[in-house]
Amino acid sequence: MKKSFTYLFLFGLLATCYYGLKTHFGVIEKIAPQKCENSIQSRLEKIHPLLEDQMIAAVILAENHSADIERCLDSIFFQSYEYAQVILIDNGSTDGTKEKAKAFAKQRDKKLEVITYDETRPNLEVLFDVIGMLDPHFIVCLIEGKDWLSHENVFDHLNYAFANEEVWVSTTRAISHPDYQTISGKMFSDKNFMEKEFRENVREKISPLLSFYAGLFQKIKLEDLLFKGEFIHEYYDLAISFPLFEMSPQHVLFMDEVCYVINEKDKAAKHKMQLQKNAEVDAHLRSNRSYETLSQLKLDLTSPSFHRYKTDVIVFSDDSPLQLYAYLESLHINARDINDVYVIYRASDQEFQRAYLNLQGEFHTITFLNMCDYPGNDYGSLISKAISNRRHGSPYVVIGDDSAIFEERIRFHECIEALERVHSDHFFLRDPANQVNAKPIKVSEDIFAYQLGENGISRGFGHALCRKSLFNLSGEFNDLSEFQKYWESKLHSKSVGLCFNSEKVHPINKGKPASLSQRKQWGHQFIEGYKIDLSSLRCEDEEGEIPLIKRDRRHSFTHAD
Repeated sequence: MKKSFTYLFLFGLLATCYYGLKTHFGVIEKIAPQKCENSIQSRLEKIHPLLEDQMIAAVILAENHSADIERCLDSIFFQSYEYAQVILIDNGSTDGTKEKAKAFAKQRDKKLEVITYDETRPNLEVLFDVIGMLDPHFIVCLIEGKDWLSHENVFDHLNYAFANEEVWVSTTRAISHPDYQTISGKMFSDKNFMEKEFRENVREKISPLLSFYAGLFQKIKLEDLLFKGEFIHEYYDLAISFPLFEMSPQHVLFMDEVCYVINEKDKAAKHKMQLQKNAEVDAHLRSNRSYETLSQLKLDLTSPSFHRYKTDVIVFSDDSPLQLYAYLESLHINARDINDVYVIYRASDQEFQRAYLNLQGEFHTITFLNMCDYPGNDYGSLISKAISNRRHGSPYVVIGDDSAIFEERIRFHECIEALERVHSDHFFLRDPANQVNAKPIKVSEDIFAYQLGENGISRGFGHALCRKSLFNLSGEFNDLSEFQKYWESKLHSKSVGLCFNSEKVHPINKGKPASLSQRKQWGHQFIEGYKIDLSSLRCEDEEGEIPLIKRDRRHSFTHAD
């Protein structure tokens, strides 16, 4: 009798709990495990030994969230997992969010890193700065300052998930506050991931709580975080999720539990103009090309002391040995981190040829390729010959003509490091930024990026550091202008170019292009032992007279760093 009563009591208790949860929260039926064929999830859900000191970076985006920031921080400080770095990004708040957060952290005796922006900036701009500087091994957990984590074991669950080295990204469910009636977040099928259908076919909110390795985020191209030359604010989660999922289709784990609370208490209706812009951003993100799948995720930090980027150089010269000498001399004085230098030149008569031969004797470590020595060959063949050099294996090349000189110190390692960070293909050494209507994006103290836009650039070829992989020189180019058009065809409106804050490569002749008779005179003066006086070049007169001085014979051309 007692056993029967006990069973009836327990059954009644369970029924009461079920009814109460269903009517008050509405969550029981909605969070039942989904029946979705997903072998990827089955593989990623396997339990692995815990990572004892895996660092989790809780990155909080806060903009005028003073009413909710304490609850948000409390849910993070209350986590039972201890290896966490809490970063609050106060994005232009005017309601005392930052001060309230600092006071709360001090009261709780918790460490809080606060990054302050005096004026509101797009979400992706601040995330690009902050996450870009994190250790690639950190697991980033994105949280909005108005929201909070649902329980104290969320970070423990993340640690369990990422203990499997096959997990690079995780998503969860969330419940909406204050009615607790809406559950968001779902498991997607293998087909969604493997066929990369998210941009085209998936319209649901992908994940209310997205976590990922910082190193994976750092592989996203800067151009895919921009819309019309500026960082994206709304739909920043889509701009991040699409590349992350596409790079790691077999490494995204869905944790089938409510880990996040979305605070919709003060959800405001969006203005019609804002809705229109948001629709444009959404369409823009979905039109971008999908990312290639990564075969592996390398999270090792590369120390500059152990690895230094270098580049090759290809310079074109056409009946201009005097200018070429100035170019090579300035390259020797001011440029660092160079492997091999190639000169592709054309001499229209014997005197020009003689001048080039004299020049080769003074720069005998440089490879000179004379168009006349390769009958039937064209610019494309000679450029391909230089680019395909495998002696040092640099994936980068500086391409330009001899109409300019390097007037200030350039370390190409720093240029390439910036290209690698933003995953761009072009560093314009002769800054074309004033040719396009683009907002500069700071990459480092001396380097900026910008999106080219629909108008492209009109003189970008003047000098550029590029990835060699851009060039598949199967066609013929009869002259330099044809190759320039081919090079410019590699640029598109979404491309991001980098440049220095101040121009470091300047034209030799600031006036009109030199006539053939003027170039012949300069060639004759070069044979007589003259060179351009680089120190006086900036003081050339309005008539375009180039200052000349007698030169000393140069015995070698090296690049001492």
